[in-house]
Amino acid sequence: MFNQAKSFEAATAVAAKITKQFSASVEILKTKSDSYVVKILSHFAIKNDDNPYVLTPSNLSKVIDGDFYRLRKEGNYFSQPVKGEFEIGIK
Repeated sequence: MFNQAKSFEAATAVAAKITKQFSASVEILKTKSDSYVVKILSHFAIKNDDNPYVLTPSNLSKVIDGDFYRLRKEGNYFSQPVKGEFEIGIK
């Protein structure tokens, strides 16, 4: 089980970065284990990595990689994004 409050705080912070960078719609869903799934509702562009404000898998990685590596290094859970969804759980 994860710390629900800390997990929500981390998921909200990452979702805010995505929303700010891409003006994307994001949904945050609680799981049974008190982690949170961040689901990007906006459509991804096929190509256009040259524009950092266009939502592409590559540009998404640039926005979330700092949090991804930091949280995992601290022993927390941050899943790889798949089809615009990833899960965050803070111990």
